Amino acid sequence: MITPIQPNPSITDYQQLQDWMTMILLCDGRLQQVNAIQERKFLLDATLQIDALWQTVRNGGSGLGIIVEDIRETISDSYNSADSPIYDLEFGFVVLEERNLNFAPGAGTFITAEQAGRIIVDIFYQQNIQPFGQVFARGRVGEPAGDWIDPQSGVYARRTSLKMKNPGLRTPRCDLVTLTQANGLVTIACTSPAPGLQIFYTTDGTFPANDPKINASTQKYAAPFTAPTGAVVTAAAYAPGFNISAIKQLIIQ
Repeated sequence: MITPIQPNPSITDYQQLQDWMTMILLCDGRLQQVNAIQERKFLLDATLQIDALWQTVRNGGSGLGIIVEDIRETISDSYNSADSPIYDLEFGFVVLEERNLNFAPGAGTFITAEQAGRIIVDIFYQQNIQPFGQVFARGRVGEPAGDWIDPQSGVYARRTSLKMKNPGLRTPRCDLVTLTQANGLVTIACTSPAPGLQIFYTTDGTFPANDPKINASTQKYAAPFTAPTGAVVTAAAYAPGFNISAIKQLIIQ
C-alpha cells in the first residue's frame, strides 16, 4: 500500500477520488472491454486473483486489466525551500496484460498494455475532477511495473504515472455543464454541445457514469427535474469522440 507523505487538509477523501478515476476509465469507450479496479479493493479482497481483471462479464476474457493505484502526495516540482512545502497528488495506473489471451481471436481487446497507458494519459490530461482539482500527466507511460507481477509469469505489467507538462495529441473534451436551480426544478445544460452529446447525472453525489451498469444511480438528463433538499446533484457530459467533461455538483437548497 502507498501511504501519503503527509495528509493534505484540503483533500481528505482519496478513496472517493480513486472511485471517480476508476469510473472515468470504465466509462471511456476505448476501454469498454477492459476491467478496472482500485488497488485497495484489489489487495483487501482475498478472493480476487489477478486473472479476475480479465475474466469478467464486462470484458469477456479480454486479457487486459487496469489497477488504479493508491494516490500519494509528493513535493511539488515548484517547491521553494524558503516556503512551506507544496504537495502534488501523484496517480499511478498499472495495466496487466496476458498477451496469449489478449490477442486470441474473438477474445482479446487487441490493445497492448503500452497502448492502454497512452489512452489513460489521453483520458486524464487536464481532467478536472471537482472538488479535487485538475490532473496533469507526468510523461511516464508504459514503464515496467515489476513490483506487481513476476516477470517469469508471462504476464506484462506496465505503469503509467500522471503529471506530464508536455502532452502529445489528445482527444478534445466535452464543454463544461452548468447546473441551476429555480422554481423547484434543476436544469442541466452544456455551454457548447458537441454532436451526439448526452448529459448524465446522479442525485446522491456519486459519479455520473454513462452506463447504469457502472452506477445504477445514473440517470440520463432529458428535462428539468425535481430533487429533494440536501440532495447532491452531480453531472457530466459525454459525446462520441470526446473525453468526458469536468464533473459539476450542486447541493439542492
